Amino acid sequence: MVENMQEKRLKVRNNSIDLVKWMASLLVVSVHSDAFSDISPLMGHIINSVFGRMVVPFFACVTGYYLTEYSVEKPKMWLKNLKSLFKYYVLLSVIYVAWDAVCHHFSGMSVENIISTGGTCYDLTLVDKVADPAQNNKVKNNKATVRNELDIKSSTLNAIRSGMYMVVNNGSLKSVFQKVPVKVAGKTGTAQISANEPNHALFVSYAPYDSPKISVAVVMPNAFTSSNAASLASNVYQYYFDEKARKKLLKKSATNPVSNSRKY
Repeated sequence: MVENMQEKRLKVRNNSIDLVKWMASLLVVSVHSDAFSDISPLMGHIINSVFGRMVVPFFACVTGYYLTEYSVEKPKMWLKNLKSLFKYYVLLSVIYVAWDAVCHHFSGMSVENIISTGGTCYDLTLVDKVADPAQNNKVKNNKATVRNELDIKSSTLNAIRSGMYMVVNNGSLKSVFQKVPVKVAGKTGTAQISANEPNHALFVSYAPYDSPKISVAVVMPNAFTSSNAASLASNVYQYYFDEKARKKLLKKSATNPVSNSRKY
């Protein structure tokens, strides 16, 4: 009779702990996704920064409690549980290593580069050539090597290129790039944060449109509109393709970004 009562109490206690563990798991997701901040910054701070800080110590206490209980009362069960945890550790480590390898494989590749080259991905390079004065300025040239070729239909690439061309040359950005001596293709974008912060401004592009030489990607935090990012890209293209414009650009000073009608 007493043993049955103890088992029932233990079951109820374990169910309660499992419920709190489930709630703590949701808090982990909330912390990493910064949930509730869009609804209310204060609510997000309380949930993620106050209650979220209790999650790791809670899991450490629960894990320590059960491991201690197994080690004292059921040594074989503790060893079995440890083996199970080790299997999960190995499995997650393999997944992590594979994911890291995939991310590393695609590091240094930009979408606009792939589009402009017709699906050819190049390794990232920073040095064009190296000259050694001690050896009569003998030059060692450095060229980007092809990493791989993406299987993309030409019709798909042509449609994307055409759309990027129209964004810059037939839309509202036409006046922004009118001083650039070559045709530019690009795409604007904004990343929304919350109702209380300005949007991030984005712009990816390449030029010249018919025979691409360089690509420019601009990310401007809290810059309100993507036209501000496009304006910076326009200056980069002017500097690169127009020698006369370089001195004028270097004399310019920074100005406040153009905001939209929304108040912050």
